[in-house]
Amino acid sequence: MKKTIRILLTIFIMLTTVAMSQSKPTRVIFFGDSITELGVKPGGYITKIKEGFEKQGVAGQYELIGAGISGNKVYDLYLRLEEDVMSKTVRGSYS
Repeated sequence: MKKTIRILLTIFIMLTTVAMSQSKPTRVIFFGDSITELGVKPGGYITKIKEGFEKQGVAGQYELIGAGISGNKVYDLYLRLEEDVMSKTVRGSYS
């Protein structure tokens, strides 16, 4: 009986450790202008990257976010950096 409890406890600890060690998908934010905006449309480069990840079976490891606005210049990007990029990072982690 004690041996069965030990085995069950060991399995429980291993499963808990595995569940806790699974990381969230890597978030990739594409930040830019009209080219980036079109990248999320069918046939766009962001969509093609996502399809490539799906073919490789790694789509669950990445979250692709398009944050493009047509007509934006560098200063416009600077003005929306906090709202469109930094706020989408996990707890302010910029890596």
